Amino acid sequence: MPRKSNFREYFQKLIAFYRQHKYIPSCKEAMDVLWVNSMSVTYRFYQQLIEQRYFRQEQSKFIPTDMFTWLPTFESVRAWMPTESHDDNEIEKIAPDSFLVRRPESTFFLKVVWDSMIDAWIMEHDYVVVDTSVTAKNNDIVVASLDNEYTLKYLIKKPWDRLYFQAANSNYQDIHPKWDVHIVGVVTWSFRSYV
Repeated sequence: MPRKSNFREYFQKLIAFYRQHKYIPSCKEAMDVLWVNSMSVTYRFYQQLIEQRYFRQEQSKFIPTDMFTWLPTFESVRAWMPTESHDDNEIEKIAPDSFLVRRPESTFFLKVVWDSMIDAWIMEHDYVVVDTSVTAKNNDIVVASLDNEYTLKYLIKKPWDRLYFQAANSNYQDIHPKWDVHIVGVVTWSFRSYV
């Protein structure tokens, strides 16, 4: 079994490989990733990861679990870096995949173009997470197909009027569809990159 210091070093190298290549390497391939000369070292390391439920083995493939992809979440942050805790049990751990996506079979990401939702803090080039299994309610932000065109807007339902779609930017008019309306899904999250 790798020493604790080696385990952390190997784990960080494996995470970096996974983030770049989107798969867990085989034991043989991991020898290059971990910079070790013995397949037995990578095998023992992988067995430890399986025992600790970081990933599971299906036939000859290794499948990451949420524990493998979690990121630390700190309670609060000021304008400087948070202090790292020496006890990993004190840090809430969040796996981005399961945090952002509750139902993978009915969820997709969408890159935002235009600026029609800026007052809802959804900017051009942001990404939204859209769940097609959620029933849209009044004032939900939705992706809708209107007269064969797609849009990202607030869904507005008034009891005395047909539903319509409203931008979160005063430069855009409300959309009152004339024909076909199909709610594709409800926006559950939005996120952006700062680099």
